[in-house]
Amino acid sequence: MKRYTIVCLVFLVLCIHTTASPEPVLYLGIEQGLSNNTVTAIYKDRFGFMWFGTLDGLNRFDGYTFQQFRNRSGDLSSLPNDRITALSEDNTGNLWVGTEKGIGILSNKTLQFSNIFYTPYGDRSGKTQLFDKDVKDIKRDKNGNTFICSSDLGLLFYGNNSKEAIQIPLIGPDSRKLPQYSATAITIDSENNAWLLVDQVVVTLDELP
Repeated sequence: MKRYTIVCLVFLVLCIHTTASPEPVLYLGIEQGLSNNTVTAIYKDRFGFMWFGTLDGLNRFDGYTFQQFRNRSGDLSSLPNDRITALSEDNTGNLWVGTEKGIGILSNKTLQFSNIFYTPYGDRSGKTQLFDKDVKDIKRDKNGNTFICSSDLGLLFYGNNSKEAIQIPLIGPDSRKLPQYSATAITIDSENNAWLLVDQVVVTLDELP
């Protein structure tokens, strides 16, 4: 069993063409329009765009120029926070951007962000809360379900076609369900099992909603 821990901090964006005779490394930085030279996440979407999350905003690269996205105070259609921690894509081609203060879902049609809400574990009021916590990782399984790792709320499960996420508790040594814990990374194996890294301890998710 392989264990993947995503703790990657890249300081420069470098492009290498993987051919039989590799070309010289191409440097991309603030001089070319990148918002910040500290890159924390990289993702290529289905449309061919390269996305770079940094400590100061999100960047879309079309092969020639960068388009920057940042938080605008009071504007809920902007990036929730400028410190990017994770990038992923859903089944419709929208980009999920994890930040230190929640997730912004970027529409590939309007290039506007929307937020996600969640139901705390054990809350029977039916009220959802804005998810604005530190995101550590975002992954999807083959069914389109989304798993969100948070340093404050543990694991959140966002089912395909759902309108909000739900908080998944961790079963402790005394069999109690613990809603508050730190989930730092997750991967989905070939059998669609989710493997979660919780404070350096790997656990499997046997029961999901």
